[in-house]
Amino acid sequence: GIIKTETPRTFYFDPSYSAPEDIKDDQGRVIVAKGTTVNPLVSLAWGQPLIFIDGEDESQLTWSLKQTGKIVLVRGSPILLQEKLGKSFYFDQAGIYTKKFGIKQVPAIVAQEGFQLKISEVSV
Repeated sequence: GIIKTETPRTFYFDPSYSAPEDIKDDQGRVIVAKGTTVNPLVSLAWGQPLIFIDGEDESQLTWSLKQTGKIVLVRGSPILLQEKLGKSFYFDQAGIYTKKFGIKQVPAIVAQEGFQLKISEVSV
């Protein structure tokens, strides 16, 4: 259901999580109490942007190779592209990330902005 970007858009994803039960460390001490809302971006950096593309679309592939970040395919073969281009590619298995982030169009970039993730579906 992911299409090539027709109408660029930018939106945000809040990764905050509310603990359904106490989270304990290896010694049984509560480190996050049940019901506490935690945003992991407060204490951890997201790292490199994720760049979602259709690996079978030559224009998206060419564009993605000029970007900084990890390239995640929604279609195509990461193994064949890696062999052809000598670069690591990842695959959004079962659409887990595109569903989680609400991505409907590619190419799309997911990058940290403050304590949220900025998601940009862009045209190439």
